[in-house]
Amino acid sequence: MSIVIKKLSKARCTPCAILSNALREIDFAAHGATLEEIDIATLSDAELDAYKIKGVPVLIAYRNGMEITRAKGVMAPEEIEDLINIAKEWN
Repeated sequence: MSIVIKKLSKARCTPCAILSNALREIDFAAHGATLEEIDIATLSDAELDAYKIKGVPVLIAYRNGMEITRAKGVMAPEEIEDLINIAKEWN
């Protein structure tokens, strides 16, 4: 089982920076997950449309390549761990 958490954000975004601090507190490997950080400024319009985001920061949880859930805005480390667990437990 492959769990990937994608963080979509942009430079000079205060909520994005706060979320980054919370993400640094999590041992993704211990949860069997990996973190992929994406600056939306590097994405094409088509890629942005594919992610269907209206604002940042956004965390998207994938299991075996399939999107399971997503959350927008600042989150505490515990909430991020809950997001990982939802992806792990999804049937």
